[in-house]
Amino acid sequence: MVIPSNTLLHLTATWYKFRSGKLGNILVSAAGPLSNLALGILFIVLLKLFFKPSLSEVFSVEFLYLAARINLMLFLFNLLPIPPLDGFHVFSEIFPQLKSLQYTQFGLFAMMLLFIIPGFGIGLSRIADLFIRSGLGI
Repeated sequence: MVIPSNTLLHLTATWYKFRSGKLGNILVSAAGPLSNLALGILFIVLLKLFFKPSLSEVFSVEFLYLAARINLMLFLFNLLPIPPLDGFHVFSEIFPQLKSLQYTQFGLFAMMLLFIIPGFGIGLSRIADLFIRSGLGI
């Protein structure tokens, strides 16, 4: 029987939440980005397995590369310590003085700045490409 990694992480996080509220909140907040990381790694492994010219007709190498890239970009983006994102919840449990920013306009302002900054998405994409190329050994 195969249990998806995010289900197992969620069950573990739920169990820890009853024991320690801080650790439980960190695990629950980290479950989303970690599932993106796990999917990115899975697609890199599949890409490495099927990166042969004889199998290119059966499996789309471009699809596997794009799926790995999108999941790694989502992983990086979700870890940013900005209030609506999961990274903020992780950092606010580690640094409790950040919790006061949760219900302010700081998150909205920071998200607007991220989308206004030219090259932010390109930077995330290049970091994801670096992870993929290092995973493939290119």
